Amino acid sequence: MKGRGSTRRSRSSASCAKPTSYWAEGKSVEEVAKHLEVSENTFHRWRNQYGGMKAEEAKGLRHLRDENHRLKRMVADLSLDIQMLKEVARGKLLSPTCRREAVVHLREKFAVSERTAVGR
Repeated sequence: MKGRGSTRRSRSSASCAKPTSYWAEGKSVEEVAKHLEVSENTFHRWRNQYGGMKAEEAKGLRHLRDENHRLKRMVADLSLDIQMLKEVARGKLLSPTCRREAVVHLREKFAVSERTAVGR
């Protein structure tokens, strides 16, 4: 059973999206979708998304999306680090007791692991 928020992996991928050659032959959407073993909805989505692209361009687009996702994750991690540093920078952390208290405070406030709170 799939719950909310579960990530579902599609059987079909964009690398399979080569409908333009079949479309040019004058076949119906149903025939092309059956040949590619995808639903008609998937075929229409591919056609809208990858309309006039060649296979190399589609792969390049996928690579750019993956890179963008990776960079966004890095920015989010760095933003969290900056927020935690600003939070800790308010007080002096000279003694080990103060440092331990700061780690506990960061873990509670930002819901991060002890390793992240300590500074990796």
